[in-house]
Amino acid sequence: MKKTLFIVTMAAGILAVSCDSLGGGKNDDATPLTPEENRAKLEEIGLEAINMASPDKQADLLQVIDKFAEYVGEYNLEFDYNDDPSYRKLSPVMPVDALLKPVQAFCKTGNPYNLTKAVTEDSYVYEAGRAYGIYEFTGKEWKYEDSADRLSFIFPCGGQEAVATVMCSGQEYQYEYQYEWSDWKGYYEGGEFIYEEVEHREVYDITVPAKVRATVTLDGRTLLDVEINGSYEEGSAVSQTLSLTAGGYDVDMTLDIDNSSISQKLAFNIDGTSFITSDVTAKGTGLCSVESYENNIEEMFSSAEVTATLLDLEIHAVSGSNISTFIDELQALEEEADNNWTDDREILEPYTNMPYWGSEKYNQEYCALINDAIAITAAYSGHKPFADLKLKAMFTDNLHFSDWYYTEWGYYTTQWRTFSGYEPTAIIKFRNDGAEFDITDYFSEEQFSTVIDASETLSERYENYMRYIFS
Repeated sequence: MKKTLFIVTMAAGILAVSCDSLGGGKNDDATPLTPEENRAKLEEIGLEAINMASPDKQADLLQVIDKFAEYVGEYNLEFDYNDDPSYRKLSPVMPVDALLKPVQAFCKTGNPYNLTKAVTEDSYVYEAGRAYGIYEFTGKEWKYEDSADRLSFIFPCGGQEAVATVMCSGQEYQYEYQYEWSDWKGYYEGGEFIYEEVEHREVYDITVPAKVRATVTLDGRTLLDVEINGSYEEGSAVSQTLSLTAGGYDVDMTLDIDNSSISQKLAFNIDGTSFITSDVTAKGTGLCSVESYENNIEEMFSSAEVTATLLDLEIHAVSGSNISTFIDELQALEEEADNNWTDDREILEPYTNMPYWGSEKYNQEYCALINDAIAITAAYSGHKPFADLKLKAMFTDNLHFSDWYYTEWGYYTTQWRTFSGYEPTAIIKFRNDGAEFDITDYFSEEQFSTVIDASETLSERYENYMRYIFS
């Protein structure tokens, strides 16, 4: 199933470096650009996007986050867990860390979806209230002071005082978390040694406050202000919002789920200018049911639609068939490839015969299934689509897989083996003249050298910046 993410990555890559303004307002009859004209314009706008999201805007915040990690890592904090009943022992560092790490990833990449971890994945954020207290780093040790309303860390940073604070408020909600794991137990029985797997299951209650707010200041100057709000009706509805301001960045994200639909909206502005927006919707049944996610996730969803913009470029993706049917068909196709697999080392000679998944037939069927199930188009705001994004089976002499064979001692992996054959390739096809290009060729380092050079210059000023665009 990992290959189904390929076409989504393709769209994200285009979105990350591209946008355009045809200069014709909202006139769909404007003269369309040729692929060559698009390339020049996209390179120009890619530079604009990179310059808008300069990492210098977040230099102070990132320095504070790094210092926090340094001090809590090098100088051990002793915590009284008070027989914490949680399935994870909660220390005061965890809620702050669970908020600051996604923010740090967002500031480094400019990718606001890094923030979703703070909203959806880590209950440490929501359990901050159990860890209230004020911790101040004196240069040699952390000193503790009781607090009834906040969790704060105070520490020096570049000769200034940094303060990271998390506060919870509003109605509290409780939900049940089931923690399952297994281990192995060995014992003798009747002179025979028995080794068997033992399954374990524990149930915990997790408390979720309606509001979590985190701030980071440096000598009283606010570097970060992030607020997460939520309302929960067990088994029927979930609503969450995230609002963040930091160094000219302004992000608002909402997530609404009921049993028949999911909606997520995002707006990311830089210095008051709309930079990225997105609108994701999905339809299905039992979408608030934990049991459905555990036992029936492949039958839950019926349709999905995504619209995302970067500056003036809009990428639209929509499911063209029932998602559950699509998943069934994709699994059947992948099972066919597995059933046609052979590990005969005499047959699989490099550059001659190939595994079934490298055949033209399999890859054509795979690409057709994906293209029928997911339609992705690119358009400029107010205009009709100018290009379609698809998968196409393309020949290559650079297929690889790791060859395994059996010996009396067990299975061992040998060297990677190289074959010629077919693979799914991301294609951009322009509607103006039908020209189509391999995505990696069209947005190659040679064609977009100025954009890549600009990104590398920024990377020298801040390590790993915008890596997600060019990875």
